[in-house]
Amino acid sequence: MEYLETFLAICGGITIVGGAGTAIYKALNPAVRFKKRVEKLEKDADDNRAEIKEVKELQAGTIRALVAIIDHEITGNHIDGLRKTKDDIMKLLTEG
Repeated sequence: MEYLETFLAICGGITIVGGAGTAIYKALNPAVRFKKRVEKLEKDADDNRAEIKEVKELQAGTIRALVAIIDHEITGNHIDGLRKTKDDIMKLLTEG
């Protein structure tokens, strides 16, 4: 009879510890998942910022090219400006 009571007491202790572990896990799991999600979103935001910066630089190069072409059409000159703009655009494209 004494062994049965000891066995039941051990089983009760295991049940209590298991229940407490489950409660702690359920309490902390959403916070851990939220932290991982925020870290992923921050990484994605950093990647997006870099891509947006690159697109802005390419867009600025395109606008410079258009201005140089318009200037050339208006004046019939400015070949050096066209060459410089071409070099700038090639630099943007090869560095990106």
